[in-house]
Amino acid sequence: MMKHIPTIIIRVIDHNQQEYDTAGNYFEEGGVWNITISKMGFWHELFCAIHELYELCVCLHRGIKNDAITEFDLNNIEHPDPGMLPDAPYHKEHIAALAIEKSACLESKQNWTKHDNQFGKLKWHEPK
Repeated sequence: MMKHIPTIIIRVIDHNQQEYDTAGNYFEEGGVWNITISKMGFWHELFCAIHELYELCVCLHRGIKNDAITEFDLNNIEHPDPGMLPDAPYHKEHIAALAIEKSACLESKQNWTKHDNQFGKLKWHEPK
């Protein structure tokens, strides 16, 4: 159990700079939590970052390894949101993070459907 929140770096990057086709990603390195969010505009990026931060915290707390998450996502890359699949190692954590993301969106008087549809507009290409 961690005593304090570590240093957290949230970077907004071009979607094609993500490790794979995902709007948000995270990893821990040298005691620093790193979150990458695809460029989508302020509110979309903020809500995605909130989702990723909460999911990262809960997964670390529950011992779910990032390698297992990445492997699952890559094995289910054709699915628009692999965390929604019931057999995802982080399914419960993803659902909880999604609820927080949606709540933040609605409390900010933003349109949830518009926000949710933003992810489908992202286009990722395999690096050459």
